[in-house]
Amino acid sequence: MRNQRQIVFLSITLILAFSLTLYPHFQYPYPFHVDEWFHIAEAKMILKSSPINWFDNKPFKLSMEPAWHFLLASFQAFNLEATHWVFLPALLHIISILSVYACTTKLLGKKQALIASMLTALLPTNPTMGGPAYLIPVNLSLIFIPIAIRAVKEDKLPIVFSSLLFLLLAHPPSAMVLLIYLFFNFLTTKNKQLIPIVFLAILLSLPNYYVELKKGIEALKFDFWITLRQLPYIYGYIQTAFFIAGFYLILKTKHKDLAFTSMFLIFLIVLHARLGQTFLVPYIRIYIPLMLFMNIIASYSITKLPKSIMIASLIIILALSVNSILKQQHYRIIDSTDYKNFLWIRNNLQGKAILDPWKARAFVFIAERPVYVVMPFGPVESELQKVREANAFLDTNCTNTNFLKENRISIIYSLKNCTLEKVNDNTYFYNTIS
Repeated sequence: MRNQRQIVFLSITLILAFSLTLYPHFQYPYPFHVDEWFHIAEAKMILKSSPINWFDNKPFKLSMEPAWHFLLASFQAFNLEATHWVFLPALLHIISILSVYACTTKLLGKKQALIASMLTALLPTNPTMGGPAYLIPVNLSLIFIPIAIRAVKEDKLPIVFSSLLFLLLAHPPSAMVLLIYLFFNFLTTKNKQLIPIVFLAILLSLPNYYVELKKGIEALKFDFWITLRQLPYIYGYIQTAFFIAGFYLILKTKHKDLAFTSMFLIFLIVLHARLGQTFLVPYIRIYIPLMLFMNIIASYSITKLPKSIMIASLIIILALSVNSILKQQHYRIIDSTDYKNFLWIRNNLQGKAILDPWKARAFVFIAERPVYVVMPFGPVESELQKVREANAFLDTNCTNTNFLKENRISIIYSLKNCTLEKVNDNTYFYNTIS
């Protein structure tokens, strides 16, 4: 009977996670985040063996996340359109909850595992740090870090090696968090078997970091121009209180490595607040894996409560978290008209395109055409200059045909009236050969 109740609770948690992750797409059937559009476009370029990068017109090269993009390319092999991709984050979130459940069961027990799974289902998503609702590689940390932690506790070193190597090739920040955990595990257990495993995984992944390694120590420093609100506000004040209590309780167990890892990640966040930069892990990529550790630790203290108080606390956490998730706003890069027009361009026009640099992020995947410029991920002045040039061209009703000739641009997508040949809704064509 007890096992049946646990299965029911876990099943409800999985359904809740799937629903909350998919909820933002009920009224918007496309990816939200610029990172999502970037990753699925990279996957499509891999699958089509594109000789050029559609984003910048340079020879196509794999990014520092090749394993992630090859994974997405395996899905793209089924000819997925943008409206199909919105289901994958929900699927990955379900897998992450099962991973957290299996890990926490090994560490602390099934009761704690159920609570940690529920807390994982309620993780927030926002445009800055990301989260389960977005198709971004930081969410791999919620799957592979728990797998590695459990494998460490069970001395299954091949699984530790495989998880670390995959993250090193799929999402370096998540790999660094796992390395930090393994470091603290080594300090607390003196498990020397971890040393060759870690060394070999890093050695095999080194070609992926060739460009970064040439930067020296600077490759381990990360600046970011935005500071998120305080961690308790994002994670939840009640969950944070239970994490603090669990932190002191877990220090009395053999799982001190969990506490040390979470504290080090919090230190990196504080460091960014003081210096405007972090080391080892980029600031905005700290939060999701940190919350993974906080969930496991918080579950330990929650189960120490009397049953009635524990249930009441979980109900309050559930209500507040669901309300926060449902109220979260996500920016929209394109609308249904843009989507239809981009599909028309894919089926009818050839050449390089110019359009709103924000919309260009989605255009690349949908239209499968190179663009003059996209809005850069950071304040890169050379790219921002091209953004200004693109906006100036569009703002002057596309009259500067010399600009089109110089940059070999033939497809113009503009919501404003252009003086060029109109071939479809908001779509214009210019023959650069003439």
